[in-house]
Amino acid sequence: MPVGARLLSAGVLLAVSLGAQSSGNDGLGGGKPGESSAQPLTGQGLGNVAALARLFGLVRYFDPSDAAAATDWDRFAVSAVRTVEPATSPFDLASKLESVFAPAAPRVRVVPAGAPRPMMEMESGRFAVLWQHRGLGPPQGKPPYFSGRFEIPAEQSPLVSFAPYHSDLPGGVTCMVPLAVYRPLGPLPQARPLGPPEGSANDRAVRLAAVIVAWNVFQHFYPYFDADLSPVWMGALGRLLSEAAQDANAQAFHATLQKMAVILHDGQGRVTGPGDPPDSVPPVVWTMADGRITALAVQGTDVKPGDVLVSVDGKPAGDVLAAKEKDVPGSTPQCLRERALPYLLARAPGGKVSVELEPAAQPGARRTVTLECTARAGDLHPPRPDKIAELEPGIFYVDVNRVSMADFSTAVAQLAKARGILYDLRGSQSLPQFFSLFGHLLMRGVQGPPTAAPIVTRPDQNEIMFQETQWSESPLQPYFPGKRAFLTDGGTIGSAETMAAIAERYRLAEIVGETTGGAAGGVNSFSVPGGYEFTWTGERVRQYDGSPLFGAGIRPTIPVAPTRAGIAAGRDEVLQRALEAVK
Repeated sequence: MPVGARLLSAGVLLAVSLGAQSSGNDGLGGGKPGESSAQPLTGQGLGNVAALARLFGLVRYFDPSDAAAATDWDRFAVSAVRTVEPATSPFDLASKLESVFAPAAPRVRVVPAGAPRPMMEMESGRFAVLWQHRGLGPPQGKPPYFSGRFEIPAEQSPLVSFAPYHSDLPGGVTCMVPLAVYRPLGPLPQARPLGPPEGSANDRAVRLAAVIVAWNVFQHFYPYFDADLSPVWMGALGRLLSEAAQDANAQAFHATLQKMAVILHDGQGRVTGPGDPPDSVPPVVWTMADGRITALAVQGTDVKPGDVLVSVDGKPAGDVLAAKEKDVPGSTPQCLRERALPYLLARAPGGKVSVELEPAAQPGARRTVTLECTARAGDLHPPRPDKIAELEPGIFYVDVNRVSMADFSTAVAQLAKARGILYDLRGSQSLPQFFSLFGHLLMRGVQGPPTAAPIVTRPDQNEIMFQETQWSESPLQPYFPGKRAFLTDGGTIGSAETMAAIAERYRLAEIVGETTGGAAGGVNSFSVPGGYEFTWTGERVRQYDGSPLFGAGIRPTIPVAPTRAGIAAGRDEVLQRALEAVK
């Protein structure tokens, strides 16, 4: 925070009604409220809505006026789509954009490209007000993320760049947005809280507004933008808007929203809401073994562990998996694989799927079976020992996915006397409860890998800075002196992956299994019109030496991958090798 700055409480969710400005033209501007038409964006219409999208993010997150801070931006976006899309020329578009933003941002100026830039009237006051974001904070996010306006004494203003932000927009127009305003010291206007905007994904304007809102969050706050990703993301805006305009139902639109996390390769990215893809599957857990899709565990079906999936409804199984991987976000190939495999055969509840198998007992043979989708993908898990189990005298197994603080506390005395402990991180993501237990492995304090939240004061990731922190832990009593092994695979992401990084850095344990998923960093969340919720990676994490962790992962010190023969024989080869390591 700049010296002498004083935090302002932003006005919350004050609606700016644009209904009187809506054109109401059938088939344009998203149609009338509630209209469910799926209609393409014309060339001019696409440029108009893309211009609205770009200006929307600049104003919402960086115009520090009281009116902008108090605007209900979700409702604004839905209504503004209907007003702006029908513009017939750059002159008409500039006029409509200025008009639609005037109640929320009266100092914003928009002119046709090439026209002289208008002078922005000068203001005076004792204090300059500007936005500062640590990631993207409340009400869209959660700690440690924060967004707020700050007052800086006017005499300090030369220390900060307050020049208006100029940007060429699609549709043949140019905008100028103030990044600071001057005002006398005083209270902000009161605001009244509102609920989510009316309408659903059946309404074309709601769909377009949802893309506008979500695209801008990533454009300005995603911590893993680089020189290669930025132009790709900018180019994706038009495609996403075009698809949203023509999506025929909630499931199609859900897939359009999901493409944002796919483009960003965010292994922690998820979209939930209307049209969630089907998650009913046959009761079979699939894995990769010897480069082939192999049944790992089954429940009451005509599939045996070690059977290889050859085809699905007549399509080669490898092609089906590759297509599924294109639809899910992942930071690495191993992360994509782990996210796609559980949903490989997903259908509607009770649906059936025909699969061709190569039996484990008859390599080269083929048999076809029909499987019914009677289970939920999220409820299927590979066979494991009990969440805390003594595998051999003095050697214990701890499944960090399933263990609770109460479970762990009950077993502490035994674990302190153990000759060896296996910590299973396979498939693990967010494990906040386990970090508090990490101290039992330590004889001295440790720090986690460098984690940094983006500090954003200017649009489009210009002059972005990162505020770095490192999680630290001190030893806890009793100390666990036995040998340790951490079991990992491509599904080990998030805080579980951070644990693996700490174990590697301080040589706390052998890392046994496969390379982790390469998707660490604190998650954040936000909602968009239509009832959708995004979860995404809001912080940047690097290795201790500064090299990337995102998109790379932590390599095992003892590489082990399941084999078809081992699965067919009922062996957990990763677990067995980890057991050998601690013995």
